[in-house]
Amino acid sequence: MTIISENSSQVLATTRQNDNGTVDCVVITPDNKCVCLSSGKKVAIHNAQTGRKEYILSEASKVVTLCCNDTMRLIIYLSNGMRIEHDLSTNTALECRDLQEQHLLAAFEDKESRVIFIVCDSEELCVPIIKKVTMNVGREITKQLVGNESFKMPKIHSLKQLTLSGQFMAACEDLFVRTYLFESGITRAYKFTGKEEFNGVRSCFISVRAFHSVSLIAVLSFGRVLVWDNVIRQLRTPTQCVHWHRLAPSVILTPQGAIISGGVEGVIVKYAAHGSRTGSTADSFLSRLGAAISHLEISEDGSLLVAALLDNTVVMVLLSTMAVYSRLETLQRPIGTRRFALTVDPLMPHLVVHNGRPGCIQWINPCTMLTTAMLDVVSQNLPEVIQPQPPILAPHIDVSAVALSETTIMTAEQRVGDEIEMHVVKFWRRNTADLSSLEFSIPYESGIRFARSSDTSNYTFASIDTANKVVIWERYVDEEYSRWAPTQCIGWKGLRITAATQICDGGLATIHEWNGKCSRRSTLVVWRLTSGQRIREEVFHDSTNKLSTVEWCAPPRQHILIACSTTEALAFDTHTLVFKWCALHANLMLGICTNSSIAYDDAEVIVLDEEIGVEKYTVELHDKVTSIVGTNAGEFSSFLLANSEGYVSFTCDNDETLERSEGRQKGGRTPFARLMDRTR
Repeated sequence: MTIISENSSQVLATTRQNDNGTVDCVVITPDNKCVCLSSGKKVAIHNAQTGRKEYILSEASKVVTLCCNDTMRLIIYLSNGMRIEHDLSTNTALECRDLQEQHLLAAFEDKESRVIFIVCDSEELCVPIIKKVTMNVGREITKQLVGNESFKMPKIHSLKQLTLSGQFMAACEDLFVRTYLFESGITRAYKFTGKEEFNGVRSCFISVRAFHSVSLIAVLSFGRVLVWDNVIRQLRTPTQCVHWHRLAPSVILTPQGAIISGGVEGVIVKYAAHGSRTGSTADSFLSRLGAAISHLEISEDGSLLVAALLDNTVVMVLLSTMAVYSRLETLQRPIGTRRFALTVDPLMPHLVVHNGRPGCIQWINPCTMLTTAMLDVVSQNLPEVIQPQPPILAPHIDVSAVALSETTIMTAEQRVGDEIEMHVVKFWRRNTADLSSLEFSIPYESGIRFARSSDTSNYTFASIDTANKVVIWERYVDEEYSRWAPTQCIGWKGLRITAATQICDGGLATIHEWNGKCSRRSTLVVWRLTSGQRIREEVFHDSTNKLSTVEWCAPPRQHILIACSTTEALAFDTHTLVFKWCALHANLMLGICTNSSIAYDDAEVIVLDEEIGVEKYTVELHDKVTSIVGTNAGEFSSFLLANSEGYVSFTCDNDETLERSEGRQKGGRTPFARLMDRTR
């Protein structure tokens, strides 16, 4: 996702997740002190022992390969053909060389011979070109095509189907694994002759990987792993054959010859080395990592393992004990389709709450773009992964709504992926800022679409369910045990509720959609929630244009409602019961911010002045945003944007935007230049 600022001085910093929100490349330094991760155009340097992110390198193009042949020297290959040597100790670039390849897909450097092989895109669909690169001291670069007439490069759909070492190249396609020896030019092929289908999965090779210059691992789609200790001599009968995972796992080979695999079950399996007393048997496990494993990498001495999970979590494992050594600081990637909007936390206003992996919620710091805390809401095992990329999960229970007060967290669970009805409401006691314990759990008759916390009481919550009822939840003590129960329930003419605001000064606004011939008609209703009294309807407004979203303005104008329809955005003063302004801007959506009101559509984000309806500044978008939350940290405001793939954050100077807003009020173009006075 790309954002372009209208004024570069306004947006002080912009950080984004990779387009697919995943870790692309992983490498461990030879001294086991640093771990380098690449995602999109960025490379993150982490401390291996603590997991702390030290710093980030931003490159001009997508990072395709990371190498680390020296303790403190990182080599980065970019898709535009650049090769960059970076000193990790001083955080400086030592050398940049242009390989003169505009469509570089991957690179391999042999540690012994220092030979470089590059994989380039070709005009022929799915058939890459392999080149051997030689660089001398005089910065001269020579390239030579790899292969001969006897070796025909198969069509591949993923780089996992291709691997390179200093002595051979291997590729897999359908039921075949083919190798090409560089020195002799000999080509060999292996065909899998087993069942065409295994446990409902069609048999085919998914990935190949070379190790120790002569060893090769090939992985079948249904989870079987084949290993050849020396493909230079033969590619007939595999030396080892192991099968534990349900689908194709990620596999590496230790320097001692042991096989380590990690699959969709979220389990790492270590097999004894070939020729050992126990043979090729699974002798140790590391389970309950929380998500499917997408990538494994091992240190040079074979002592540490890096496991990148499907939700973007990265775990360091000590192989001698098969225990977690550290967890790297990353931004978790939500998996699944059932996601609630970004939510603020009154206890930690600088953080944003959103879905994590299935059954979890996470706290995100927009300034650092890191997950700072997690809460496992659903007490069930990891949902079955039907397809890793793009992620498709079997029916499971996930978090559909969340609301937070300073002392309590309310969560709503529901089953997704099938028609089985299962709804649970839970209340969590906040013991500390980053620790919560379950206080009460109760089944519910229908799904909850929205959950809101009261700003006047830490023990009052409101929920809106799929039956279009507003339900008030309150806490009471029964025989020394804390319990929660719905104390009030109210609907409005049986109409469907499509949107709801946060609760502000005891006020909750909802949008109700009419059915039948008046399909574009909708009604805005403001409810008043007072402790010890019944919820009551305070005011309502009928609109002939379909209202899509509504939210309260930021303090000190929290009595003003902003509602958006298919044709306009309007501001309504709930104290004077008059419209303050109306802007002819169609299909806007609204975000939440502690010090400004945020509107957005498919093209831009608008931070506006709620009093007169003019913009403070805008940020242009190139992707569709699902929700936005703004946080305030002193002189700066941070905004976190969520889309279907990941997150984007940008930081702005509050004082500078205020000066710009005052200049806009004196005159000049704004998206809300055409204002109209309206009265109720």
